[in-house]
Amino acid sequence: MVLDVGAATQKVQNNREPQAEVQPGDIPRFDAVTRTNTVALGNYNNIAEGWRTQFASSLSFVASNHEIKVGHQYIYSTLRSYNISHSHYPSGLRAVFRNGIPDSVNTYNTPTGSDRNYREHALYVQDAWRPTPKLVLNFGLRYEDAYEWLNDGESPLCQEETIFIAQQCFGPVSGVPDLSGFAPRFSAIYDLFGNGRTALKFTANRYLITQMGLSGSVNPIRVASDTRPWTDTNGDSIPQLTELGASTGFSLGTRNRIDPHLTFPYSDEIAAEVQQELRGAVVLSTGYFYRGHRNQIGQTNVAVPRDSYIPLTVTEVSSGREVTVFNQNPALRGQFVVVFANHVGLDAS
Repeated sequence: MVLDVGAATQKVQNNREPQAEVQPGDIPRFDAVTRTNTVALGNYNNIAEGWRTQFASSLSFVASNHEIKVGHQYIYSTLRSYNISHSHYPSGLRAVFRNGIPDSVNTYNTPTGSDRNYREHALYVQDAWRPTPKLVLNFGLRYEDAYEWLNDGESPLCQEETIFIAQQCFGPVSGVPDLSGFAPRFSAIYDLFGNGRTALKFTANRYLITQMGLSGSVNPIRVASDTRPWTDTNGDSIPQLTELGASTGFSLGTRNRIDPHLTFPYSDEIAAEVQQELRGAVVLSTGYFYRGHRNQIGQTNVAVPRDSYIPLTVTEVSSGREVTVFNQNPALRGQFVVVFANHVGLDAS
């Protein structure tokens, strides 16, 4: 009988500062045709610090023709991040050009930031059973739960007021995600002739996919931007507040949500293999392997349904053909109700 206990902790320190030549007030530039960024980034994610602690324990013992192992795993992590911009400091603005011609601007809700906290437990049991000298069967079952929250999970989350966005406070975020599930494991190895030279192998396992960071998807004060038309009336290629059109809106607030029926995404793996030992310690193998991803998490803006887009017939400049494009209904501009849910359309094999 063997008891195995281990623990580890890790600190993350990764301040992503701008280059030395970037100064407060510098306006980032982006060309939407050449896809180039110059001067600075629209915003910088400064990670102040993060911690990750892990604890694992297991107990293994042999009973007759069984080798049994039970164990527990625990993970806790916290990450504190802060986002800033340098243009028109402290709020953010990025000038967008098309082949050098002023086109629009992206404005940001920076500065903003929060602490993300994540906790995960796992319990498992496995048994390597030898019912006959030629056969080994491995059975396993793993249970996992995951829970994540922002800041203390109880206090409001507040957006700082800037020249582009008003101060707003929203309710706390906790239990995003709040998931639990089981993952079975199985494998079989059969010594075909009992001489240890020919083996038939089969495995069928399920793996739950960790969702650390999902709370950021519904963080009401995460980094967001909008797009505003820009008419460069004085021809200086520098956006002035008086030259900007109406905002398309910031995707902020608690209207973004997680489907209450959300379940763990998972991956199923099945494999079958034949191994034959040849002369000279050479092994020849042939087999089949399958992996399928299910319950993948996607997002849908239910405030702007697909059938609300307005068809418009235009002529392509390059080909001269008439094509149909779709414009968003102006009445729905700036509307965001994003739902994160398991999407069958994201299944893959």
